[in-house]
Amino acid sequence: KHSFPTRRSSDLSPPDFRNIVFFALRVGEYSWAEYFIQSYAKYVDDKHRDNAVYFSMARLDFYRKNYRKVIEHLSKVNYEDVWYNLGSRTLLISTYYELDEYDALESLLMAFRMYIDREKSLTKDRKQSYINLIKFARKLILTNSKDTDKLIKLKEEIANTKNVVVKPWLLEKIEELI
Repeated sequence: KHSFPTRRSSDLSPPDFRNIVFFALRVGEYSWAEYFIQSYAKYVDDKHRDNAVYFSMARLDFYRKNYRKVIEHLSKVNYEDVWYNLGSRTLLISTYYELDEYDALESLLMAFRMYIDREKSLTKDRKQSYINLIKFARKLILTNSKDTDKLIKLKEEIANTKNVVVKPWLLEKIEELI
């Protein structure tokens, strides 16, 4: 049985909502995260609720390996907010990879790179973190899965690079190939 403190309407910020779900997923509490999303979405301001719910459901389905549902949820996210744009594209990169949708992934990587280059609100370091993700995701799909030496070198390069978004996921995918 789940119990949460009583809250007033519209007093749960979208970042708090997303982070609660994220941390529940990180510790494997998928049912709890789903219950939270369904029960506590009403406490997120109407203006931001749909994005918070769709994005959180996409994350939940990614952890549950329901990759087609991830795409379905993300198609409903409004990308006007920079955070949702970055987060959704990052999640799509992982999802397309998991689905072996390499053409869609390559297209996404190119479009994402253009978005990063044009987005003025990102700091130089933040941009570099996403550029590194794009670079390493591209290398991952282009490296022959039977070339263990190249995979080991790629793993070392990623591990030694300071700013990389979803670094643990990239390393996990390489380790699976090795």
